[in-house]
Amino acid sequence: MNTVQRILCTITVTCALVPVLAQTGLHFVPFSYDTFTKRGTNCMAFGLDRDVNEHSSIAFDVQFGFRLFSGDEVEYQQGNYQGTTVDYAADPSFIGFQYRSSYLFKEADEPTPYLSVLVGVRSTKMVVSDVVLYGLDYNDPIPSWAKESSERIMVFPVGLRFGYRSPLYGYAGDVYFGIAHQIGKDLWTTPFLEDEDQLSGFTFHVGYSFGVGW
Repeated sequence: MNTVQRILCTITVTCALVPVLAQTGLHFVPFSYDTFTKRGTNCMAFGLDRDVNEHSSIAFDVQFGFRLFSGDEVEYQQGNYQGTTVDYAADPSFIGFQYRSSYLFKEADEPTPYLSVLVGVRSTKMVVSDVVLYGLDYNDPIPSWAKESSERIMVFPVGLRFGYRSPLYGYAGDVYFGIAHQIGKDLWTTPFLEDEDQLSGFTFHVGYSFGVGW
């Protein structure tokens, strides 16, 4: 390849990459609400956005779901198993990764509504503690199932997200809501958990993110 061919090749590759590299941004979600369990929980996230062209954008997210207020005062739930009333504290959480592909209804350098398809993976965790039984006689043995536990289930959310975002360049803001189906959802093995503490098959999430772009 001679010098002229190299220059032409460089120009061609550069022109092809310009739309891809036009706008890139980093975002942070300080607070969102996600019903990954039926009772719902808080979520934070951070990630990377990239506008592929004037009407397409992709994003990668790292997500953390957790109970926001977990101080000294324990919030007990109450269940029933084999005729025995059980008080317990449930602490659901997850860490996950998500990919989003978005269609922008206006051009990328304008504030625009958008529609995203999302796929991801989540390692969900349930910690059950402070188990208290009611209805047992003094000499009755404590059942083997009445114990603290910690377990994980892997799920794969697939769904849609609708939102309104600013251009990525400079300060970027995004308000959104979405729905997803958690593929691989299963029941926690702790038998006395209420239905509200089980993983959801169909989830709903809403939140706000902000960040910077260039």
